[in-house]
Amino acid sequence: MKDGWLAAVSHVAEVYNDSPLEERSGNFLQLVAVISWLFAMNSDHCSTEKKVARFMGEEVHDARLQILGEDEVLDQPDIQTDPAFEEAQEEMVKSVGGPSVWDALSHGEKALKTAMIIKNALISLGESAYASSSEEDKRLLDFYIWVGCGCHKDANSVKGGNSSMIEWWEKNGIPGPVPLANQDNRRILDNAAENGNPATSAEELAHNATTCGGVKAADIAGAIFHHKDDKKGQGSTFTFWFENEGIPLTFPNTSSVRYGSHCEAASVLMEYHDAFLRFLEYVRDAKDRRRFSNMEKNLYTALKCNATLTELATLALYGQAITHPYMREIRGKANRHTNMLDLGPLHKKVEEHIQRISDNPDILLSQTATYATGALDGLKWERPGAVTAILAMKGSLPHLSALISAFFSRALETWKHFTTEFTPGGIIDGATDCEKELAWVPATNDANESILGVLRQFMRYHPNASLALFNAQMKYQRNGTQEWEEKYVEEEDYKYVMNRVRAGESTGADKNRKKKLILAQIGKVERERAARKKAQRKKKERNAMLAKVDLIFDKMS
Repeated sequence: MKDGWLAAVSHVAEVYNDSPLEERSGNFLQLVAVISWLFAMNSDHCSTEKKVARFMGEEVHDARLQILGEDEVLDQPDIQTDPAFEEAQEEMVKSVGGPSVWDALSHGEKALKTAMIIKNALISLGESAYASSSEEDKRLLDFYIWVGCGCHKDANSVKGGNSSMIEWWEKNGIPGPVPLANQDNRRILDNAAENGNPATSAEELAHNATTCGGVKAADIAGAIFHHKDDKKGQGSTFTFWFENEGIPLTFPNTSSVRYGSHCEAASVLMEYHDAFLRFLEYVRDAKDRRRFSNMEKNLYTALKCNATLTELATLALYGQAITHPYMREIRGKANRHTNMLDLGPLHKKVEEHIQRISDNPDILLSQTATYATGALDGLKWERPGAVTAILAMKGSLPHLSALISAFFSRALETWKHFTTEFTPGGIIDGATDCEKELAWVPATNDANESILGVLRQFMRYHPNASLALFNAQMKYQRNGTQEWEEKYVEEEDYKYVMNRVRAGESTGADKNRKKKLILAQIGKVERERAARKKAQRKKKERNAMLAKVDLIFDKMS
C-alpha cells in the first residue's frame, strides 16, 4: 500500500510537470519535496493502515534528509561531498555482486541503480547535516504524526464493552439472553430439546454457532426493518405502519454497520418497545399462515427476554451518555474544520466520564439522573424518550446497574487502547499550536469511509463506468476544482488534459489496474497454500519421527 501512495503522488507530479500550467508558472514539482511536506496521516486503527503510516513516516524522514543533502551539495565544496557519493557507489556495486556484475547490467538497470546511489548519498549527507542541526530544527525534521479516526475509537470502545457484557452473565452464574439461532440451527436445537438425548456433534456445533444478546437483536432488527438491500425486509411496510402510529421513524442502519448504529438501534427498540412487539404481531397476522419467519420470531423473543432488554438498555445508555455527545464534537458541518490534534482534552474528558459512570451507574439510573450530569457534554439526550423508557423499565431489569458497570469498565480499557496517540508526553501532547496547524488532521476518516458508500451506489447505476471516471467526478466535486479552474486554467490546459486522458484510456489503464488486483489476490492465495503445505509437511515429518520412538513402559528398578 505504501507503494500505491508513492505511485499516486508520483503520477500527480508527472502530470503537472508535463503540463502547460507548469511551463507558465515555472514551478517544477519534485516528488521528494511533495513527500517531505507530509506531516500527518489519519486512518482507521487496523494494523495494515498503521503499518502503511509507519512506512510513509520512514519515506517522509528520508525525503527530508535527502533535501538536506541536496542543500549540502549546493553549499559545500565538492571535496566534502564527493566521498558520500563514492561510498554509496561502492556499496551499490558490492550489493549487486561486484564490479563484473555491475558492468554486465543493462543500461536501464544501471540508470535505476545510479538513481539509488544518488539518493543514498544525499540521505547520508543529510544525516550529517541533521546531526549538526539545532534541536528546534531536528524537531521539525522529525515531526510526523499518525492519528486514528474518532468514529473508530468510539466503535471499538462499544465493541470492548459488549464483550464484557457477554462475559458477565456466565461469570456471575446468571442465565443470559435467549439464544437467537438461524433457521438451520433452530431446527437442530429444537429437535435436540425434544428428544432429550445426549448432544450429538451437529447439535454441539449448532449450539456453539448460535449467538444472542443486545447486539444480535439489533442486527436482526436492522435486517428486518432497514435492510441494506431494499428488496428484503419490511422496509416500506415498517415505515407506513409506524407513521400510522404517529411515530415517524427510520430504523438505524445496523444492516450496513453504520457508526453508532447498534447503540442507536438499542435506543429505538427500548423507546418504542411495545410498538415493535405490536408491529411484529401485525406482520405475523398479515400472513396467510399467521407465522413468524425465523428472524421475526427471534426478534420477538428477544424483545420479551429481560436479559436481552438489559443489554439493549446498556447499549442505549452508552450511546446517549458517550457516543452521541462525542460525535457532536467531532462530526457534522459545524465541526468540519476541527483539527483532531487539538482534541487531546476531549479524549481525556471521555475517559474520565466513562470512569465516573462505571464507578457509579446511578449517574444514569437514579430518579434524579439528568443529561446535565449523565451526558458527556451536559447537553440534552439525543433520544430522551429512550432514557425515559429505560428508567421506567429498570424495575424489571435487576442486573442493569451491574451490567452498565461492566460494560463501561471494559469500554474504558478499550478507549485507552485506541487513544494512545494522545498519551501525555507523546508527540501530539507535546506539539505546539503551530505544529498542530501544520499537520492538520480531520477528526474522522469520513472522507474515505463515506466515499465507499457513494462508490457502491454509483456503480449500481453505472455498472460499466471505470473507477477513473468515478474518481475524476468525485475530485471535481469535492476539491473545489471549478473555482480553481476558472482562476488558472487556459485553453491549452484543456487540450493537454484531454490528450492525457485519451492516452491513458488507450493503454488500458483501468484494465491493467484490475489485472494487478487479481494477480495480487492470486499471489496471496498461493503464498497461503504454500504455507499450509509447509506446515502439513512439517507436521507429517514430526509425526513420523515420533512414530519411530520406542516407548518403554517397564518401571525403573
